[in-house]
Amino acid sequence: MKLIITEEQLRLIIESENKGRLLSLPTEMIDSPEKVEKIMERYNEDKERRNFMGFNLIGSFYIGDNPELYDNRPFRELMKEVVSVRGDLILDESSVSELPKLKYVDGILNLQETMTAELPSLVEVGKELNLNYTFIDELPLLEKVGWLYLSDNSITSIPKLREAKLIKGNYSEIRFLPSLVSVEEDLDLLQSMIDDLPKLKYVGGRLLLGRTPLGEKLKEMNLSDEEIKNKFGVNGHINI
Repeated sequence: MKLIITEEQLRLIIESENKGRLLSLPTEMIDSPEKVEKIMERYNEDKERRNFMGFNLIGSFYIGDNPELYDNRPFRELMKEVVSVRGDLILDESSVSELPKLKYVDGILNLQETMTAELPSLVEVGKELNLNYTFIDELPLLEKVGWLYLSDNSITSIPKLREAKLIKGNYSEIRFLPSLVSVEEDLDLLQSMIDDLPKLKYVGGRLLLGRTPLGEKLKEMNLSDEEIKNKFGVNGHINI
């Protein structure tokens, strides 16, 4: 099989570095097992000498467009070295189980039905974070996210999350969001395990807390709907 990757492309990968640490890798080059294997060979050869810490993916990557990579070992090794993504990273139903260095995704991060068990370094996802049907139970460093889907997983705490565009965590295991300050649209925690929202100051849409420990606490305080809305800065409808 002919390997369609030029020396010029490889040179660009190696030279497009950020202060000698992150290598910029255009996602259109990740389109076959052969290319991925060649990229990883070159990366590993130069990693120690050039002090590389990982890849900065340029563009969006959809695993469905590259079915031969669903269960490919070199591709899984490449994903272990990804630090940031300037676009979407869609890996649903793939065999990717480790993303230890991933910190930033500008667009969508979709890991639905993967074997991924943790995201220890993730700080920010610009558009959407979909972790449905994964084994992840915490997001220790996540600070900011667009649309966050918490249903159908085991996440109990997101200690550093400050802001989100929308959170859909109905029927989820989420208990603690101690740093959450604002949600631009809906905060849906209906029938979840949420116990407190100590720093929440703004909800642009609805606040849904029906059948939750926090909802029961608010009922015991005999607060009116208007008082609850003022307490959390809710602009839309509330369900307690």
